[in-house]
Amino acid sequence: MSRFVVPGLIIVLGVLWMLDVLGATPSLGKVWIVGLAGIGLATFASRGFNKETFPWGGFLLACAICSLLRQLDVISFNIEVPLLVIILGVLLWINQTELIPPKPGGPPTGK
Repeated sequence: MSRFVVPGLIIVLGVLWMLDVLGATPSLGKVWIVGLAGIGLATFASRGFNKETFPWGGFLLACAICSLLRQLDVISFNIEVPLLVIILGVLLWINQTELIPPKPGGPPTGK
């Protein structure tokens, strides 16, 4: 059952975002940032820190930070999106190294 918690939270956050974009809810503002960061942390809390969770949890935390920077007018949306693509690539790259522990019970890592 716990394997459905993080995907469910992402779906709920996506629905709230869509409702916000459509003007059906008050502006989510900081709630969006807290939601992204919370789901990123929940990813690690529910499944630990390993090769399975690192890219997802790390990316959600990066999204929260970039969203905060955009809302503070430090970066624009035109910078935020390509920056997030770069960050995702870096996270996936790091995930292929021995820096990130394997998933417990998963296949052994090759050297």
